Amino acid sequence: MYAIGWSYVKESCGDAVKTLGFVIPTKPDENRRAILPEDLKNNVALKTRENIFVEEGYGASLDVPDSHYAAVTNVVTKEQAHLCDIVCDVKGPDESTYDLYKDDSIIFGWFHAAANQSLRSFLLRGSKTAIAWENMFNPDDSTPENYILKHNRYLSGRSGILHAEECMKLDYEGQSVAVLGFGGVGRGAVDALYRKGALVKLFGRQGIEKFQAELGQFDVVVNAVLWDATREDHLLFKKDLSRMKENAVIIDISCDEAGAIETTVPTTFKDPFYDVEGVSHYAVDNTPSFLGKEATDYISQQISGHLDDLVCDFNKNAVLRNAIIIQNGQILDRTVAAAAEIQECHI
Repeated sequence: MYAIGWSYVKESCGDAVKTLGFVIPTKPDENRRAILPEDLKNNVALKTRENIFVEEGYGASLDVPDSHYAAVTNVVTKEQAHLCDIVCDVKGPDESTYDLYKDDSIIFGWFHAAANQSLRSFLLRGSKTAIAWENMFNPDDSTPENYILKHNRYLSGRSGILHAEECMKLDYEGQSVAVLGFGGVGRGAVDALYRKGALVKLFGRQGIEKFQAELGQFDVVVNAVLWDATREDHLLFKKDLSRMKENAVIIDISCDEAGAIETTVPTTFKDPFYDVEGVSHYAVDNTPSFLGKEATDYISQQISGHLDDLVCDFNKNAVLRNAIIIQNGQILDRTVAAAAEIQECHI
């Protein structure tokens, strides 16, 4: 351990200020990080930094050495970071780390728990609290433009187009491309496609019937629509694949399993695409990692501004308070609750 000692922080601060651990994501090829040393130094109070514990090697994927973190806070082992009162994991825990958490851990990161049964069940064990980044909006306005991490959505769209191009050897120039959805993800995808010379046609949620009618015209279909996990319908069904153009490609950036695209199964950077009935599917579910440095710079700037409140009393911060999906083992989020009810019905 570097800098301030573990026992010193707990003894000097008592329970008034919670400890906060930043852990390395276990998701394969997840290169984004929640915090950078310069933002800790510039945006976070000293008292808070004394209570922050960063896992060894945290910045290695971005060429940020432990010594840079040690200059402004504490660097500890993986196990110690997980023992903090609050644990920040960019993509949330998975089966490989569940045993490292305490029964009453407060966990901070992206969860999408409605679509992840394993994670949802884990969060409901004991008296855990989950503060979801996907629910962090400016107070009293949950429209997309007021999402705290909205640029990450743009990066998702741009990264998905660029990574699919690279790994699938695609050439977008002159290709007819349908983009479903024009929120942040859709805008990122469209910007990247235009720059590559693609012929882009946009379809909002109200234009799906027209998209279905024109399906056979497109070389590439890009999905940027986040799908409600409780829905059982789709924008594109398996039976529709037979109507697609020969050698057509689906790039599902939202990549909800069997969501907007019925045949979508999330993939990884190491194995990013697969074929179903002759149609190639790209469905990497953490595409911004392709632009990990740019994404981390943005995330760190946004998240660092909330860390003082997070360790002191997150209920007094409206952005954090409204992002709580589970508190002390009880579901507060309607979407998560609906998914949990469906799970119970299927048991």
